[in-house]
Amino acid sequence: MEKKYGEKLRTTDQNGWKINQYISVQLDKDKQLSNKDVVTYKLKVREDEFIKNFPFKFKYSDGTYKVSGLETIKKFDAFADVKVTFTGIAPESSRVEIEYTGTEFEQRDFSYSSSGGSRLSNGDVVTVTLKINDITKYAQENGRVPETVTKEYTVSGLKEYPASFSGFSKEYVTSIQTEAEAYVKDYFAVKYEAEVSVSDLKYEGYIASVWKEDKYIEGFYLIFSGTVSISGVDMFSPTKLYFPVGYKKTIVFPDNIPDELYELDDDEVMMHGYYPSDKNLKILTSYYYYSTPAGGYTGYKDPGECYDAVAKELTQGWNEGKVDVESGDGFEKYAK
Repeated sequence: MEKKYGEKLRTTDQNGWKINQYISVQLDKDKQLSNKDVVTYKLKVREDEFIKNFPFKFKYSDGTYKVSGLETIKKFDAFADVKVTFTGIAPESSRVEIEYTGTEFEQRDFSYSSSGGSRLSNGDVVTVTLKINDITKYAQENGRVPETVTKEYTVSGLKEYPASFSGFSKEYVTSIQTEAEAYVKDYFAVKYEAEVSVSDLKYEGYIASVWKEDKYIEGFYLIFSGTVSISGVDMFSPTKLYFPVGYKKTIVFPDNIPDELYELDDDEVMMHGYYPSDKNLKILTSYYYYSTPAGGYTGYKDPGECYDAVAKELTQGWNEGKVDVESGDGFEKYAK
């Protein structure tokens, strides 16, 4: 105005205030602009004061302005040097590890949240977020900005507990059946004199405990039947007995192959002075005594009694009220 009107127009009032000090401009947006964006502006004039101090009328109107002349800011992948790995066992002891090997940011600038909270399972989605307090300031200082500050990763590779006995692979079930059968034979060979033997061992089914909350197997027993004989004792006839062979909870890889079996404590392993060769197993015992040189034998004569004893073993103590009992492969018929 000063250039256009010169001395014909007074542009300051008696206090030295210039015309623009009576005018303010409101923009609908003033950040993160791109060329060809349209900005709408509104003028706000303190008209009453303006008229008192300046001897002319002032006309104005709102309008729009098309952005141009901006340099296009470069974008880059801020997650190119980010590695996210998942370790542990789903869901109770899973972990997320974020490793940043770049130089643009620091490790602490990255954090994560997940759809599964702190308890992760394979298939859950983890969102990693890069923290930049002021993206505009970052752009001005670095001449570029991340193309995104969040990235999603799908959880995979966690070891898992099976949700049910049917979750075990056929190869694994076959292997533990063979292992458990050998264990029963080994038990009789070490525990008893040569006169006591077990034969015709047969897999009868399983009984398992499943956590109610997390829906995975806590432990299970394989049930075998076998014929126990005592040679040289006329009053003892060969008798069919049931032997529960117990396993602690099993970690399973994503491909459903066992990683390891938990070892039992020494007091669980030692059965009346007998230490088995494989500490991953134990036999739930019940004795029936005869007045014979061979003493008594281990096992359950009644399959229903066997079922009840195993179910009680799996659901008592720490597990009480927290697990359900699952059975199958034929032994479920003895459940009450």
